[in-house]
Amino acid sequence: MKFQYIMKKYGRTAAACCVFASLTLTPVPVSAAAPSAAPLQTAGPGQLTAPRQTAAPEAAPRAKTHSTAKEYARRMLELTNAEREKAGVPPLKMNHSLSKVARMKAHDMCDQNYFAHTSPAFGSPFEMIKRFGIEYRTAGENIAKGNDTPEAVMAAWMASEGHKRNILNPAFTEMGLGYCNCGNGGAVWTQMFVG
Repeated sequence: MKFQYIMKKYGRTAAACCVFASLTLTPVPVSAAAPSAAPLQTAGPGQLTAPRQTAAPEAAPRAKTHSTAKEYARRMLELTNAEREKAGVPPLKMNHSLSKVARMKAHDMCDQNYFAHTSPAFGSPFEMIKRFGIEYRTAGENIAKGNDTPEAVMAAWMASEGHKRNILNPAFTEMGLGYCNCGNGGAVWTQMFVG
């Protein structure tokens, strides 16, 4: 499996999933089955899960992490745009509405104790983005678990071809970031892209 290959090649810090899709503006019904295609090239839900990393110290209550989440989003945008600049790709803009969706997804993963692209409550990332009124022609999502800083997450994502493909995709023009410290389960990160 591709996930096991990534784990062997890059280690636990790459224990994250990514999914990429180019979609038309035609809405996708929540109940629609995803088309099967090559891994990381489909709008279908990513069903991979990652093992827990070593336990992080007990987290502060989430109310105290709101400013941290905003700071991490700002920093992740800087890191993402630095990688895009190196590759000659135009910078992304922060989409605050998309960040709200990404934060909601990160909190949902912590609250519901799962790690996957498909949310039991909201469906696929593409369905979730549309459900919250964000229009797009193409969209993507990177998720990570267990990394403590934006720099650690970015290093893991850039070491993974699928994540890197999303970060450097010139079709994406905006980004949103979600962060949630799940306590003993570590941090969960959701990076959403639209174009």
